[in-house]
Parts: sequence; C-alpha cells; structure tokens
Amino acid sequence: MSWPATSPPATRGAPRAIGRVAVAKIPAPPLPSVRIEIREADIETIEERRVDPIDVLFDVMEDLEAAETAVEAGAVCLASLVRAIPSRGGIVHLYDGVAHDLVAVYAIGRRSERLILTRVDESDLLIGAALRKHEPMVMSYGKGGTAPRPLDRHFLLDAKKDVIVCPILDGSRFLGALELVDSKRSEGFDKASEHAMQYVADRYAGFLAEHGIVLNNVVPPPSGFIR
Repeated sequence: MSWPATSPPATRGAPRAIGRVAVAKIPAPPLPSVRIEIREADIETIEERRVDPIDVLFDVMEDLEAAETAVEAGAVCLASLVRAIPSRGGIVHLYDGVAHDLVAVYAIGRRSERLILTRVDESDLLIGAALRKHEPMVMSYGKGGTAPRPLDRHFLLDAKKDVIVCPILDGSRFLGALELVDSKRSEGFDKASEHAMQYVADRYAGFLAEHGIVLNNVVPPPSGFIR
C-alpha cells in the first residue's frame, strides 16, 4: 500500500485492547538487547535467489510454538521477518489500552537496547495511518521520499532509506505493530514484503489473543531462545 499524499486524519475513537493488560506506573530501566543469531549467509542467499519471503517464514515461524510470553513470541516474529525480508532491523510494539499508546517490547538492530520500553502514541504518523487502513504501509525517507528524515525511533536504528509497518489486529481489536527499517534489496519493501508482514502479524495476533498481553514485567527472552 503506497503512502497517502496527505497526512492521515485524526484517529476516530480509541482502539480496544485485548487480553490481560497490566501497565507499570513507573517504567523499568532499559533492558539489554537479546542477541539474535541471523547469519549474513542466510540473508545473502535470500537476496540472490529472490526467494518469496513467505516460503522462508513457513520454516522459521515454527519457533513460535515454543514461545510462552508476548515478548518471546514478538522476538520470534521479528527475527523471522528480518531473516525473510533482509533489512537493517525492526521493532515490536504492543498496545497499552489504558495509556492509549504503544510500548516497544523488542527490537533488532543498532542501538536497539535503547528502544525497549519506549512509547509512541497510537496516532503516530506511520502506525496510526496503517491502523486506519488495517494493512501494511511503506514510508520512504530522504529527498523525494515521504518524510525528509527518519522518525526518532527509526533514527536510533540508523535507518536511512525506508520503513514498513504492519498493525497487529485480532478482528477490529488493535494489539500492536511490527516495523522493519531499511530493506537490503535495491527495490526496497515491495508487495511480497507487505504480504510477509501481514502473515506474521496475523500469526502473532493469534498468539496474543490466546495468551494475552502483560506489560508490567517486560523481560527479554532467555539466552539461546532465538535460533
């Protein structure tokens, strides 16, 4: 889905949260990032052969069955996306229905540890627009792009080119969002990327609908959890 020519209209009504939502009154200090073992050889192979990301995801998303928490499941989803859609990094946001904003619970990439537990408003320029359309959206940066410079959270990940976001929805209920920054492919994030993001977001939504969202005890997955 291409980016709209004008700024999105204001959000009509607050999206409804799902599951067991608990919110910490005092944010915990940033947690150390979890090392994700994604081999460059894997990324180069995907790039050279132009493999459909969905074909890659069918294999790597099997790890979702081992997840026990929303953060662990988010880690599996993001690591799988970075492997299937070669990119600089990404962020997992979960929706806080009490504060009406999104909490970054997991991230991959440069300075990703600084993003953990940071919050963005539900009417965020990019996430808000994708939520209203109920589908993935791509935004480009730089001269001739949608925005002249990256949003602050993308700047921390050293984004320079583009970003793709997909809302996580269980029916009409907003659960969060997945983002990837800077595609490593020359054509950037394409329709295949959008389909892959939607597939993972749907799988993640199913997990969250069953297990719920708890935000008062965000901890990284155990060492070695992500293969």
